[in-house]
Amino acid sequence: MSITESSIKVLFVGESWVKHTIHMKGFDQFHSTEYEEGAGYFLHCMDDAGFDVTYIRGHEVSLRFPRSAEEINKFDVVVISDIGSNSFLLPDETFLKSEKSPNRLGLVADFVKRGGGLVMIGGYLSFTGIDGKGRYGMSPLAEVLPVTLLPYDPTFPK
Repeated sequence: MSITESSIKVLFVGESWVKHTIHMKGFDQFHSTEYEEGAGYFLHCMDDAGFDVTYIRGHEVSLRFPRSAEEINKFDVVVISDIGSNSFLLPDETFLKSEKSPNRLGLVADFVKRGGGLVMIGGYLSFTGIDGKGRYGMSPLAEVLPVTLLPYDPTFPK
């Protein structure tokens, strides 16, 4: 079954990464770097089903993620997958220039409170995240997600 002409507009964020590897062979070593995306199959399925999907890769969040209610309201659903909260909370103007910027996770929380959809897909940096680095429990999303986010990585004993 596919969606009709009035397609559901989905904003999909995350599922991309840069992998930097050190190869050591005896006394010798070399480095390699690769860019990868893990969203391909999901995006393909969404496209086949007729959804209108906008994909924002992890490294594009600072420039492309909505900065206002008006911008985020263009979507029906926001999907966040395997990207930590700092990518939303520390855009370039804040991280590099110490300038104030909108709390983008606050925008998402307000969007949900107004009836917008939110899907968070698990990954190393979703929810609490590996080693607690996802940090969504300290963000405005904590109050709109249907789970309790712990302040530590629950896969490791305290």
